[in-house]
Amino acid sequence: MKRNLILTFTCPDRPGIVEAVARQVNLFGGNWEESRSARLCGDFAGIARVTVAEETHQALIEALQRIDLPEFSIQVKSTNSLAPLIDGTSTFQLACSGADHEGIVTQIASYLSRCGANLLEMETSIEPAPTTGTPIFTMHCELSLPSGFPREELVARLRELETELDVDLTLDGSAV
Repeated sequence: MKRNLILTFTCPDRPGIVEAVARQVNLFGGNWEESRSARLCGDFAGIARVTVAEETHQALIEALQRIDLPEFSIQVKSTNSLAPLIDGTSTFQLACSGADHEGIVTQIASYLSRCGANLLEMETSIEPAPTTGTPIFTMHCELSLPSGFPREELVARLRELETELDVDLTLDGSAV
């Protein structure tokens, strides 16, 4: 039987971080299944799902925790199965763009949570506007909502948020 391990690791960015983690997974007969990573403020942050035989999963966890890189930190969560998306949900793509200011993620996430939405993936960034240099916040996320939740209600509330936050929001590629 295979065991799924969710790895979350950070370290000051340098060559060889992923190699050090992947080498341990490989040494214990594991397989690197899926991952995401980013460089944030000079640090490398990664999340990965690996699978390994039930008999060797504890030894792999211990080996991962002994990786000897300066300031390397890893958390490992063991799980027996992959949770499928909840039946009766619909998925949407939500995007946001506008002048950066505090509270954008908080307010959008708060509303989505009250609707019963589950954020499946989220990516945010701040880049300077080409001509003015004004910091522009962008967010792209995939979310799931209960199928019975009226799309019109979601769009109406997103329009209100768009005005409150002074940002542009799109749902599945169309302006709200």
